[in-house]
Amino acid sequence: MRTFSIVFFWSMQNKSQAENESESEFSARWIQHQDADGMFYYEDTANNTVTWMAPVGEEYIRWVDPEA
Repeated sequence: MRTFSIVFFWSMQNKSQAENESESEFSARWIQHQDADGMFYYEDTANNTVTWMAPVGEEYIRWVDPEA
């Protein structure tokens, strides 16, 4: 029997207008994250969703290992 790990995503809080304006100056709307199992997922900051699929043809901010 195969078991699959389940990842729970935290709910995204509404951002202030100042935060949204400062983010709009940056061209990449996608951010790469890594879960506890080492799997990468991608956050779409334009509509506050996440996906396991890398954005094709769009820039994204790569995940940086904080321990590196």
